Amino acid sequence: MRKVILQLDYYLGGQFAGLATGLARGMFASRGLDVSLVAPCTPGNEGAAVVAHQRQMSQMKDATVVVGVCEQNSLAADAPLVAFGAMFDRSPLAVARRRGQPLRRVAAHVDSLKLMEAALDGYAGGVRGVAVQEVSRVDEAHRKALLVGGEVDGIQCYHTTEPLSWFDSTSAMDVLPVCATAPGGIGSLDLGYSQALFATKGADPAVLGAFLDGLFEGWRAASADPIRAGEEIAALPADDNDTALFGAAGRDALFHGAVAARCAPAALRQAAVGGRIDGNRWASVDAELERVLGKAPVDVIAVGADEPETVPVGHIVARALRADARLRARRVQKMTGRAPSVAIVRAGDPEAAAGGEDRAAIATNETTGAVESWFAKEALLTGDGIDVEIVALAEDASAATIAAAARAAEARADAVLVERGPDAAPA
Repeated sequence: MRKVILQLDYYLGGQFAGLATGLARGMFASRGLDVSLVAPCTPGNEGAAVVAHQRQMSQMKDATVVVGVCEQNSLAADAPLVAFGAMFDRSPLAVARRRGQPLRRVAAHVDSLKLMEAALDGYAGGVRGVAVQEVSRVDEAHRKALLVGGEVDGIQCYHTTEPLSWFDSTSAMDVLPVCATAPGGIGSLDLGYSQALFATKGADPAVLGAFLDGLFEGWRAASADPIRAGEEIAALPADDNDTALFGAAGRDALFHGAVAARCAPAALRQAAVGGRIDGNRWASVDAELERVLGKAPVDVIAVGADEPETVPVGHIVARALRADARLRARRVQKMTGRAPSVAIVRAGDPEAAAGGEDRAAIATNETTGAVESWFAKEALLTGDGIDVEIVALAEDASAATIAAAARAAEARADAVLVERGPDAAPA
């Protein structure tokens, strides 16, 4: 087995779902790799940390390969590095803005201040010269308080992560991508690849390729069932200091699964090209970042043997919504002391009428065995932590009868869903 050490750039969470699933299901081991993790280093020092660790391995005559991960826009070091892949095709960097408000003052992490200033200079729909102020990277509650209290108009976030904890009624905000190439992106720069993978120049390309292939086999599996992937993240072995690896989120499997689901579309777009980097785009982004930030460019190499595989993204988006729903249901339970509730007013059995004998099969994910379909709504909602009441009516119930039942159910439930068969009379 060849040993690989991965230097993390941030705490373990859903953005590392492919890694966790690959480790849990032997996808690295099957390629002859023994992968271990190193807790996050100081933001912006990922390149230097990998160089130092690899030098230490070399001095010890140890063949271990040290791999790093970070955003393309922050990758730099005092020795030659090579990028050999990326988990996501673009940066999830975003600004959470008070809904409908222009951006004039934005709070950003210290390691992103210059990047945010450059990206938001003349942002779409705004004014030139947005004032960017430093705020703690780890204190999400403080950042949100600054925004809700009106001290700033926007706060830096990653659209895959922090907004998942902003479900309460005081958080009326828009989340706007910063990367110029993202749909709706408000920034003026292509921020490049996210979770870029790199090593020191001269690292064994066969080992790097096996790592990349195992990682994206893991991402395809994690995307198929992000809730399970969250459980695999939470179950990763660690030393006595869990906080160093997991941060404030800890081993919250559901939160990690919801983040994994939001990361999955970008990971699958990369899976469609085998996780590899487009050298021309990388070089173009690096050249612009060198111009505006002075970031030294990094070379790209091609590795990996697995054939690229395209996975339909539509189902993945649906699973992301389901993971969000579970997280929201849990938040309601904590805030109110009770689970959210839905009443289904059902005239006849529309699910059976539409699905027929194949209803059970249609309702079940054949890969994971999870119920995730319109054809089994009660099981679906119950599985997500939502109480369900079925109000059963005759198939030929009149529109007036159905409406009366729905009004009565509305007094007992947080939401009411009405189902009528395909041949029901018009309301």
